[in-house]
Amino acid sequence: MSGEGAAEGGARGGWARARAALVLAHAIAVCLMALPSPEGMSTEALAGDAVKRSALASWEGALARAGVPETVSHRWIVGIAGGLTGLDRAVERWLAPYQRIAGTRQSWQMFSSSSANGFLLEMYVAEGGAEGGAEGWRLIYRSLDSGARWRAGLWEDGRVRGAIFALSSPKQERLWRGLARSAARRAALDFPAAARFRIWRVPVRAPAPERLAEEGRAARTPVGAVVVELEALRGAGGGAGGGGS
Repeated sequence: MSGEGAAEGGARGGWARARAALVLAHAIAVCLMALPSPEGMSTEALAGDAVKRSALASWEGALARAGVPETVSHRWIVGIAGGLTGLDRAVERWLAPYQRIAGTRQSWQMFSSSSANGFLLEMYVAEGGAEGGAEGWRLIYRSLDSGARWRAGLWEDGRVRGAIFALSSPKQERLWRGLARSAARRAALDFPAAARFRIWRVPVRAPAPERLAEEGRAARTPVGAVVVELEALRGAGGGAGGGGS
């Protein structure tokens, strides 16, 4: 191989190694930024958060089945959570610039479950005047409302709903206002006579499990009942056919 060919081959090999190193570094960054975050698992935080206490109880129950007393498992979990929180913050501090550029943050909450606190999303337009008085606002969208379905396919898309829920945090006020402006731009196109647009959240709380269970046991009129005669199926050798009433 000539000197020029050897140099070219060396350059290609060097780039291949550099590329492999960059891919490996990216993969490591993704994994580190995806570490579960146990933030808010201090004893003080748990005292005021029923959802986290419930999640913690499931971990304590698993350790109890392994023979670890509840008092010991509680100290273990809270202690480990405190250490992991510090690690999570350190990793975020070093990798945050890269995370913003590459969009690699995929962290999830280690101690988390569905919250009983939610909200209904409502949107209005004001027609017939810039001020939109008490009678001027017209409801165009409300969660779970069959009579107010403006662009419901967008707002009720699974990913969009998740993003809207995340933006409902007080810490995301700037992004929430950005969502409002984005929705307003769509409303300006769909409602040319409207002067103003309004969006807000109406807090709701899911019923307690005991209440849901009680309602489930209450007498209700069944619908969609199907009765199938089994003897006819047995006589047919268990085939797909059969009678019903």
